[in-house]
Amino acid sequence: MQRVPLFISFKERSIAFAAILLLFMLHLGYEYWGYHKLLSKKIYHTKAYVLNQYYKKDRYVLKMRAKEGFVFYTTSKENLKDLRDREVRVLLFRSHHKPTFLDYIFRFYYPSYILAVLPKSILYRLKEFIYRQHESPFFKELFSALFLATSMQKEYRDILAAFGISHLVAISGFHLGLVVSVVSFLLFWALKPLWQRFVPYLNLTKYTILFSLAIAGAYVAFLGYHPSMVRAFFLMAFGFFLFDRHIELVSFETLFWVVLVILAIFPRFLFSLGFWFSVAGVFYIYLFLHHFSFKNIVSFIAINVWLFCMMLPYSLYFFHTFSPMQLLSPLLSILFVLFYPIAFVLHSIGFGGVLDSFLGFLHSIQAISVHIPLWFVVLFALLSIFSIYRRAALLLLFGMDVALIYYIA
Repeated sequence: MQRVPLFISFKERSIAFAAILLLFMLHLGYEYWGYHKLLSKKIYHTKAYVLNQYYKKDRYVLKMRAKEGFVFYTTSKENLKDLRDREVRVLLFRSHHKPTFLDYIFRFYYPSYILAVLPKSILYRLKEFIYRQHESPFFKELFSALFLATSMQKEYRDILAAFGISHLVAISGFHLGLVVSVVSFLLFWALKPLWQRFVPYLNLTKYTILFSLAIAGAYVAFLGYHPSMVRAFFLMAFGFFLFDRHIELVSFETLFWVVLVILAIFPRFLFSLGFWFSVAGVFYIYLFLHHFSFKNIVSFIAINVWLFCMMLPYSLYFFHTFSPMQLLSPLLSILFVLFYPIAFVLHSIGFGGVLDSFLGFLHSIQAISVHIPLWFVVLFALLSIFSIYRRAALLLLFGMDVALIYYIA
């Protein structure tokens, strides 16, 4: 059956855009109400989740997300224990330097005092369970970030960046896709005998996918609505909705509307680098499928090589780190499909530590700092959009990649 486009007229698109714009304004109004509430009080009492903590000069710097949703930085000269991924009660003190509303949406500095550290959450207890399975601090933080999206120290993040595998640790569509696939597969074969006996007239595949999406949604909520995870979940759920109704799925317009809906619900994602990296990754997958057609394993390998090449300029521009080991990134991404479920099962039964020796090659390596001009990245992005309509533009994209690697070398 031929699939139909998402919208068939300008009127339909106009109505959809007006609805999304209204939703965006409502959420933005709610955020402004929260901003006004914060500034109206000299002392603001709230709960907060400690996203990150590090020592700088003579004090600790803490990055926190308040229960109201805003993210702020604060400092403390006290000798704090490691509070990362803990929940705390905190007092915020209004200062003369008031943050703007744009700061409030993005992130800002606010003087504060931690009143108390709250009891350990389920998430933190799971983090401790993973930590107990490893001796190396690096692997403790690596696997905790891989499964629970917890924070990592900068030196460990730099190691992952040098190997070009930061995207494998940051939970996104790759991980949620594996979760949905594995859960759907297991449910399908577990329920098939009973399903055929009692409700053979219902589509088993459809209901197993729906249940798997519900599991994935609960996982996203449990970990705290990280931008890349939200994008992935929305796109998967919306994609299933379109597929079930025979509407065109792999479409740049579909991606555009999904991004608008997510931004309307989560205006803060406008300033999330992780969110836009996630969107760019999906865009380039769509671009690959738009122009190329390979079969099975060849397509899977080609997509991973393609994504590495297309995302390299953005990665270097924002993170400035390159090493020859990054050229192995496509291979490691391919192997990750097998590694991820194995690692999950081993950690579930308390034997995650057996992977430490297997991953011994992940150690600090020599990397160089690379700074590429903004015009290069902008030109690359514009050519990427133009290549939707002209395949010849892809040659220019690869040419820019080759020139970039030659420049680094």
